[in-house]
Amino acid sequence: AYCTLLDSVEIPEQVTIIPDMAFASSENLRHVSFPEGLTLIDNSAFNSCYGLDSIIIPNTVETIEDWAFANCKYLSYVKMPQQLKRAGQGAFGGCPALAYVDIPDLSSWAMVDFNNYSANPLNTAHKLIVNGEEITDLVIPDDVTYIGSNTFRNCLNITSITIGDHV
Repeated sequence: AYCTLLDSVEIPEQVTIIPDMAFASSENLRHVSFPEGLTLIDNSAFNSCYGLDSIIIPNTVETIEDWAFANCKYLSYVKMPQQLKRAGQGAFGGCPALAYVDIPDLSSWAMVDFNNYSANPLNTAHKLIVNGEEITDLVIPDDVTYIGSNTFRNCLNITSITIGDHV
């Protein structure tokens, strides 16, 4: 944390958890390479890393804790993980430049537990993108059994919704 000259980080493959505040306020951090096998990004791990403009979170990440990417004011693109189960309070709060959030599929995304509205990067990005394609007609698949809170909050590009039979 507070490594103001740090520009790039490549996290080794054996790392499964990025702990509390690991790189917080490293304001010039521009690039992070996350390993597959990572399961947890803990509280404020990248909070106030102003240099980050895009991140690709590996599919193995299940939890993004409170304020993990908060206040990354130039973050404009996030590729979210397939295995995500929970995003903590304010995980993506204070990221005004967020324009694109790419999710792997609607089934896994619909069942993510977003602690509050700013836990979901879509709250700021406003556009739902699934595997690179913008979605305007949202069809919740039949394998979805519930829709988590704040899942589609502020998706301003959605014009219609069809909800699957098992929700």
